[in-house]
Amino acid sequence: MQARHELKLACAVLWFALPLTLWLLPSILRAIYTFFAETIHYWEMSGPELTIEYAFDHACRIVRLALPPLTWWFYPFAAMAMATPAVLLGLRRHRKDISKTQLARCAFYALAAGFVAWPLGHWGAGLTSAFAEFLDTQRPDIASYAGVMREWDLDRVLVPLLLGLWLLCWNWYVLKDAMRLRRAFFYWALLSLAAGIVGMTVFLWQADRWNDAVYRVFGV
Repeated sequence: MQARHELKLACAVLWFALPLTLWLLPSILRAIYTFFAETIHYWEMSGPELTIEYAFDHACRIVRLALPPLTWWFYPFAAMAMATPAVLLGLRRHRKDISKTQLARCAFYALAAGFVAWPLGHWGAGLTSAFAEFLDTQRPDIASYAGVMREWDLDRVLVPLLLGLWLLCWNWYVLKDAMRLRRAFFYWALLSLAAGIVGMTVFLWQADRWNDAVYRVFGV
């Protein structure tokens, strides 16, 4: 995050691509196997063109279904992560020591945390569900806890909370240690407030509650 550090786009993209690649790796391998198996099976029956098209569509469908769906916190988190570099970009007119490279790295690493947490939240939900089914079948004496475990939705509370804490800590590091701004706490509080407002606005907008919120606050 120092001003002298260059922005390496390829390394930055890996922060986004690697978590999803690891998440989709079993499905990608299954899709490759399905493609070759169905191509061999239907080659003489349907001919090369129809067989390859069918096998390819089936393989793509396997990978597409394996993609974790976007959760409710994804867009609000992305908006909050981009709020900090956006406000700092406005301050750059008065603070020439803030470089564009620093702002780009600030945005990249903030967003990367969301792309790491996105599949992990779904993985945790699947693991919890599998453990609950194990209790149902193997330990019926304590199976009553399985119903409680199924309600542990990591994407509902825990993951958004951890991501919010990450943004607070990351913004503080950016301002205090990387950019070394004077009155870092003042800027950190200002940016945290701006990010919170932006995130809440996006959340209300996507939940179709924006009009209700405006009416309750302003009475119009």
